[in-house]
Amino acid sequence: MQNESDLVELLLRRAGPREEPPVDAYRQVHAAAMAAFHARTRRRRGRQWLLWAGAAAAAVVVFAIALMFEWTPPVAERSELARIERVVGGAEVARGDAWRALGETGSPLTAADRSDSTLKRK
Repeated sequence: MQNESDLVELLLRRAGPREEPPVDAYRQVHAAAMAAFHARTRRRRGRQWLLWAGAAAAAVVVFAIALMFEWTPPVAERSELARIERVVGGAEVARGDAWRALGETGSPLTAADRSDSTLKRK
């Protein structure tokens, strides 16, 4: 292995320093390399932009479908929204077609309840 590296060293010493390429040739090769580099990076940027645009479009479609079906996050899907603490006067709520009075303290109110009365927060 040492003999081979000595041989290569000897050949390089005998050859001497390399000649500089002509300036025109150097500029042509450099310009061609830069053009190839820019073309490749331009294609890559185009693909990346297309990927991000596709992801954004998919997010918009998912959001639109969620709005279309009036989707609510799981946190908001509780059956009980509030409990009656106090009733002043008469108040009724309906669940489906059945109306009931809100006279009982601790009665729950759900998202399915409707009321013709104004319910105020204390």
